Amino acid sequence: MRLSANHKLKSSRLRDFWIETFAMNTFSLAVAIPNELLIAHMSIIAHLKTRLLALITNTITGRPYGIWRDYIVRVVTGNGKAGFVRMYIADTLAFGTFQLPLYLFNLAVGGKATLHQMTVASVTVTSIAGILGRPYGIYLEFLRQKFSGSDQSGFIDVLSNPNETTEGREESW
Repeated sequence: MRLSANHKLKSSRLRDFWIETFAMNTFSLAVAIPNELLIAHMSIIAHLKTRLLALITNTITGRPYGIWRDYIVRVVTGNGKAGFVRMYIADTLAFGTFQLPLYLFNLAVGGKATLHQMTVASVTVTSIAGILGRPYGIYLEFLRQKFSGSDQSGFIDVLSNPNETTEGREESW
């Protein structure tokens, strides 16, 4: 049975959603535990409420962040493939401009963190955005490669020419 180009595109987008959602949630959890509990001194209850809200917001924003990151990488590198310094700059810029506002929302609404706790946590995340951005980008690229055979989502390419599907993708899970 041969799949239509439209079906392949939908399958590809769904796979991208799940890969990027998984990446966002697992990376966020690994970073948030020490930041919220050890550095910002949030209570366990506040931390758990924040993580629950983060699970929801990260699930909603995982794919948009992947699209945003791909866009920033293309703007900074010109073609999405560049050396370490340009990729570091692109990932740090994408991470800082997208994740910090989302993180502050999660802290304020989910954990009802105090202003002091939000300040400490956000200063910490901002300070280490340069440390977190590139590792997240590498992690995301690894998951994309592992589960779809591609290190770039191809979403923007598809938007510019909707009659084409992304290349280099296997259509099975």
